[in-house]
Amino acid sequence: MSFSSLRLHTTLVAVFWLTGCQRGPDAPDVAGEASRLTGVADAIHFESQLPTNAPDPPADTLTLAEASRLALLRDAQVQVALAKVRVAQATARQTRLLPNPIFNFVARFPESGGQPILELALAEDLLALLQRPHSIKAADATLRAAASDALSSLLDVLSAVQTSYSNLQTIEEELEILRRRKQVVDQLFLLTEGKQKAGEGSRADVSMVRTHQLELEVDLEDMQSQAADERLALTRLIGQPSGAAEWRITPWQPPVDFNGAEQTWLAAAMQNRPELRAKEWELVALGAERRGAIWSPLQGSDIGAHAERDATWNLGPAVTVPLPIFDTGRATRDKLTAQEIGARHDLTQMQRQVIEEVRRAYAGYRSALATLRLADGQLLPLAQQRYEQAQSAYKAGETDLLRLLVAEEDLQDARKKVVDLHKRASLARIKLHRAAGGPGAVPTVSSAPQTQPATRPSTQPRQDTP
Repeated sequence: MSFSSLRLHTTLVAVFWLTGCQRGPDAPDVAGEASRLTGVADAIHFESQLPTNAPDPPADTLTLAEASRLALLRDAQVQVALAKVRVAQATARQTRLLPNPIFNFVARFPESGGQPILELALAEDLLALLQRPHSIKAADATLRAAASDALSSLLDVLSAVQTSYSNLQTIEEELEILRRRKQVVDQLFLLTEGKQKAGEGSRADVSMVRTHQLELEVDLEDMQSQAADERLALTRLIGQPSGAAEWRITPWQPPVDFNGAEQTWLAAAMQNRPELRAKEWELVALGAERRGAIWSPLQGSDIGAHAERDATWNLGPAVTVPLPIFDTGRATRDKLTAQEIGARHDLTQMQRQVIEEVRRAYAGYRSALATLRLADGQLLPLAQQRYEQAQSAYKAGETDLLRLLVAEEDLQDARKKVVDLHKRASLARIKLHRAAGGPGAVPTVSSAPQTQPATRPSTQPRQDTP
């Protein structure tokens, strides 16, 4: 073998090796983005195995922030989504590697004897080499789409635990109302019983109050059952389904006022919703696959070097290319083009859906706040005043028991209405945060409303034209 032939052979091998050993993709910062969107520091950690019951129980008082942190760290679906990110990352690394070259060795022995005829061939998949840049871009886009899907799962878990905690707060408030109501009715029972013994009241009044007592006891039992059921749901969400669930929860806090106009929330959603980012990266991946499909007629081709020794060594390049007579690759390109068009329409549909979700959640939260302030600031004080007047009139013998019970019922109904509005406001706030892309995506300063919501974020992945 001549020196020049050896150099050519070495050059070909080096080219194949260098093109197949490119640096792996940069992993998306899922943990950092998760902390930003959820507002929970160190929101996620990838775990190879989660225990059925987490070993460390929560503190005596389980706050919403702690429940959110535990749920994000321990949720199995979040870990499944993170595992898919790692799968996509491994796939992106694999696309940077060429298939292993095929080495072929043939030895033929002449019948007359003498030196055997040797043939050596080294071949690499030509189609993989030509499609490699597009495959790498598609795999990287798929990786970032998987990261966006993981963030979407994370926000779903956060909304679920916040909703469960809010439901439990509402049930605890209703339980407290029923307990206070029972104390009032118990005192009323003693009063009517005393009047009946003194000859100033009737047995019918005593029976009426006693019936009221039993109804409250039934309501208390039912509400306690609901509280136990919601606590079990919350224990599962924080990763301790077999836990005692005897912790206390923090009382309901008044909702914050709006911070930013509707258009500001819409812009935040368009910038931060991970579902939109996933669709956009899916579109980028399809575009890269379509551009790489131009080489699809070369399926089965290879390129390499072929050496043969008879009397002397002979070395040269070797290329095997199919003739694109029947399959020109048009059908493959048309299929990927149609998929890309469909994905583009999916993105438009999702953008419209996000806008609707934000606007409905915004209107719901605004309505809940206004109604809550009206009920808490006017309805409840008026019902309290009416009950106190009826109570004083009954003790003075100026009215009958039925009117007092009606006033007491109206007071408790007003209190329950306020509690229901507490729940409505809390759930509306949770929906608004989820629609905007998480609590961390919520506008922090008020800004002037825009005339048109942005339909694409400034960090949208660039889509190359074919």
